[in-house]
Amino acid sequence: MNILQKISNGDFTNSEKCIISFMLQNPTDVLSMDLTELANAAFVSPATVSRLVKKLGYENYYELLIALARDIKATLPDINIDYNLPITKDMRMSEILTTITTLQHNVIDESLNMMDLSKLEEACLIMSEAEVIDIYGTVFWLPMVHQFKYEMKRIGRAVNIINEVSELRFNALRTNEKHCSIVVTYSGKDPYLKDVYDILMASASKTILVTSLANHYYGENTFGLTFYLCSKMQLPIVYSNISGMVSLVWLFNIFYAGIFTLNYEKNIQYIKEINKKIKYR
Repeated sequence: MNILQKISNGDFTNSEKCIISFMLQNPTDVLSMDLTELANAAFVSPATVSRLVKKLGYENYYELLIALARDIKATLPDINIDYNLPITKDMRMSEILTTITTLQHNVIDESLNMMDLSKLEEACLIMSEAEVIDIYGTVFWLPMVHQFKYEMKRIGRAVNIINEVSELRFNALRTNEKHCSIVVTYSGKDPYLKDVYDILMASASKTILVTSLANHYYGENTFGLTFYLCSKMQLPIVYSNISGMVSLVWLFNIFYAGIFTLNYEKNIQYIKEINKKIKYR
């Protein structure tokens, strides 16, 4: 679970809020502080810091620092790459090649750093057991998950991609316990998806949220499972949503691989039987 998301959305005492405020305003400084130094900086007692550490689900203060370091790496921009505008007017083709390749490698590394393995295993099991997987989002993001729909179709699984405003609420209202509902939103600001979110929360459908650390509207405190995209892109987009796109494609590739392995032999045999009926040219 992401620590920055935890401390932004949790229910805390006034003393704990003093610590959290300092951490949010000075995250890199906190990494070099011991427990007592953080307590002094936030004008609270060391015992209060210790209670907050436990409340956030960490065994000790240093475990919290490790989680914080990971999240800072995922949210602060790299010195040499501007994720909103990675190319410049005078770049040579060799520089473009190197820059975009490096950016994509970095995005996957950061996405991997934010991955919770137990949640990933749970999500793949939920999707594997669901009769229908519904993916909600906007036309801005959902084109990147069509490959997932195609791959799932090849193993006989039904996936719906819903991005038309007129269909979002209608489809959400007809979900049930046989559905797995995935909402894809970078910022959480889209009002139509907020309506879908409220409907799904009241339904029997298993829910999965794919979002970023920039989403302060809803997240893992309320959704069934939450997965974070690389959060270095800032809105509005200037050049391209390349970092979010690479992160999203990577995540759904992982989802597909995880689902496939749960019924590995059956899926292999299913594809082989279908291939026998297809005449390749």
